Amino acid sequence: MITKKKSRPSATGSQRRPSLGRLRSRIDEIDAEILSRLGERYRVVRQIQQAKKRDGGVVYQPERERSQLVRLHRLNERDGTPVKPEALDAIFREILSASRALQAALSVTYLGPPGTFSERAAVEQFGSAAELLPVASFPEVFRLVERGQATFGVVPIENSTEGMVGSVLDAFVQSPLQIVAERQLLIRHSLLAKSAGLGRIRRIV
Repeated sequence: MITKKKSRPSATGSQRRPSLGRLRSRIDEIDAEILSRLGERYRVVRQIQQAKKRDGGVVYQPERERSQLVRLHRLNERDGTPVKPEALDAIFREILSASRALQAALSVTYLGPPGTFSERAAVEQFGSAAELLPVASFPEVFRLVERGQATFGVVPIENSTEGMVGSVLDAFVQSPLQIVAERQLLIRHSLLAKSAGLGRIRRIV
């Protein structure tokens, strides 16, 4: 009688793949590493804060933040699995915002109420750590900053539909304030109606 040793069945593709539990454990490990590095970053920010106090440096330096984001986008493009650019901007906007808040409280005034395009521009520029102060007019934006009741003000300079915003330019002529940063905002409008056809619409509010 001739016998043959039984061979073990080879692992299937599904058996070779990491389990969901193991993958989630790895995510937890990576998150812990990210948190640890953020803590390290914030400790360095504290040191920068002391250096700025000693040397008279300012907290908000838009040109420095722009160069940081440009460098990060270049590193991201070289990566084999790059983060989407808009996601990268959102993540580091909040990291930079939190870093600024560690150094000093920043308040930003804008033409309100909440929900306006000016508020959106303020959030995109300064992040959620900044205190946002909505006001009723462009002159009020200038007044709050001039009086020191707000650190910065956000106002529109021009748009692609109507061109330059005259009232804001007039305010700059009469004010000692200066432009320190700019941001382009892509704006899209959508119209909603209960009417079955455009021909029945009489008024847009």
